[in-house]
Order: sequence, then structure tokens, then C-alpha cells
Amino acid sequence: MTETKKTQSYASTTLNVCKCNNNNEKLKTLNNYLENGYSLIKRNPITKKVEITYSHTYESKKKELEQQHYNKTITSMINNWNNYRDELNDLLGDISPYYDYKAKLQKMIDEDNYILEELHKQKHKQHQDITYDNDSDYASENEDLKYLLY
Repeated sequence: MTETKKTQSYASTTLNVCKCNNNNEKLKTLNNYLENGYSLIKRNPITKKVEITYSHTYESKKKELEQQHYNKTITSMINNWNNYRDELNDLLGDISPYYDYKAKLQKMIDEDNYILEELHKQKHKQHQDITYDNDSDYASENEDLKYLLY
């Protein structure tokens, strides 16, 4: 016996998948389509121009995709610069302007983290101690205030 495979069309396959995912709930109104992430494209019968009605989640999806694109682009740019510096280091050795750049970058990162940590501590210290006075940090203990006023 020869067994023949019955091939399905792409449309019938996607209809089967869509029927399973919808849980027998059909989209009947335009608002249902917009709530489920569809964007509607139609031609206005009066002006004969194409009108696009975006889904309710369009803005959030657009921002998410822009952020992903931004992150990918920045990562690519950083990798390109690092490859350029590494190549110059290989060619020029210790006379390269980027010699030991990784240690310098790490030092800058550590310094920024230290500054942010100190700012965070200072902020929480101010919230805990309401009577905290910034001017007292700059005044010496032996200084008499009456000599400062004229």
C-alpha cells in the first residue's frame, strides 16, 4: 500500500492555529480587533485615501522596539570602537593612544559608581535627619560668625 500525504495550504493551516488560540471567541467589532493588537487599514470611500487605525498597544510596542533597536545599535557601536582600539593596540603596542584603555574605562566606571553611591547615601541621610544643615559642613568650628557680618 502506498500512503500519500495530504498537504494543507498555508491559509488552512493558519486558520486551524487561529481557531485554537481564540478559544472559540470571534472578533466581532472593530474595538475587539484594536484591543487584541490589530491595526486596521482601510480606504476612506469619500476621500479615497488610506487611513490607518493603530491598535491600543501600538505606542507601547513601538517604544519597546525603539528601545531594542537603540540597545542593539549602542552595543554594536561600542563593540566597533573596542575592536578599533584593540587593533591599534596590536599594531602600535605600548605607543598606542589606547594602550591599557580597558583599565582606564574600568577606573572611570568605578569612580562614577562611587559618586552615585555617595549621592544615594547623602540623600537617605537627609531624609533620616531633618535638622541636617548643609552650611555647617563648610563652617569651621573655631570660626566666630559675628566677624563675618559687616
